[in-house]
Amino acid sequence: MTEPVSGTPVQTVTRSWSAQELMARKTQAGADVWADGDELTFVYEGKADEVRVCCGIELPMQRVPDSDLWVLTVRVEDLAHAVISYAFFVTQNEQPIEDRPHFTTWRGPQAPPPVAHATALAGRIQQYALESAFLKEERDLTVYLPPGHDPTLAAPVIYVADGQSVPDFAAVLEPLITQGTIPPLVLVGAHSPTGPFPDPSQDLRAQEYLPDHNLARFQAHERFFTEEVPAWAERELGVATDPAQRAVFGFSNGGVFAAAMGLRHPNRYGHSLAFSLGMPPGLPHSTTARFYLVAGTLEPGFHSRTQEFAGDLADYGVDHVFRDRVSGHDSVMWQEEFPKAVQWAFGQK
Repeated sequence: MTEPVSGTPVQTVTRSWSAQELMARKTQAGADVWADGDELTFVYEGKADEVRVCCGIELPMQRVPDSDLWVLTVRVEDLAHAVISYAFFVTQNEQPIEDRPHFTTWRGPQAPPPVAHATALAGRIQQYALESAFLKEERDLTVYLPPGHDPTLAAPVIYVADGQSVPDFAAVLEPLITQGTIPPLVLVGAHSPTGPFPDPSQDLRAQEYLPDHNLARFQAHERFFTEEVPAWAERELGVATDPAQRAVFGFSNGGVFAAAMGLRHPNRYGHSLAFSLGMPPGLPHSTTARFYLVAGTLEPGFHSRTQEFAGDLADYGVDHVFRDRVSGHDSVMWQEEFPKAVQWAFGQK
């Protein structure tokens, strides 16, 4: 039976799987996940006290009696079009058995195809540290420089929240550069701070990215991101100063921040690429920036907030795109939509 969860695009389904049935289906599928109509089943084998599926879908698994098998079956709206990354987070003796679980992607038969991914970059990933007068601390930066980067040519630039993610996004961006679909451009990522989560009083990332969370810290980070980081990048990397050749990008809380920067600083960022917004970033009273918005139908709150912001942009006549995907709050969706957003912003018109 299906647990009654009203209005939820992912619902847990209780089925009486036997260990023999699960192993037979796993062998038949050749994988630890398979679909039956609109139902998706995950199976994990191993000794554990607790197992959870994460992160495109985030739910606990149930142990199959008298076995080391764990199972989760969910009903997913429009499963055929879904793209879902998953890993098994396993706890034994109150400790995770892996520090970095391996993620795999399940793709429905009618889902968008995967994007090209550079297995080895022709460009360069470089690490820096920048002392901030506004944050009163040193903050790490991760930079992607495209192949043959020439600092005298004022390359287009994307400033990235959660800058530690730059290598992942560079890998899906570089094929567009090498194909000539977009000009060679630079990614400048400012790392997010760390702190205990989900304690709101200690979640420094949320305090720096969300306008209504901790105004003093938000404004300090805003000045670091919009003043200190670009000044450094223009001086050291020779990136563009023209707003039409500059964008800001983020996802989740970073998406709220990217959208807020597009609203508050259109003289700095001509394009805001904002994915999976969890709260409204403000009203677009007079912005001239363009916005590319993305959210997944399997992340209901983020989807509704992003869609609501798209409606605000439409009401104010702001140039924007809103795309939704059958995905959760999922890095796979963000990585697959990022090249499309960059091509929209910087590709041949």
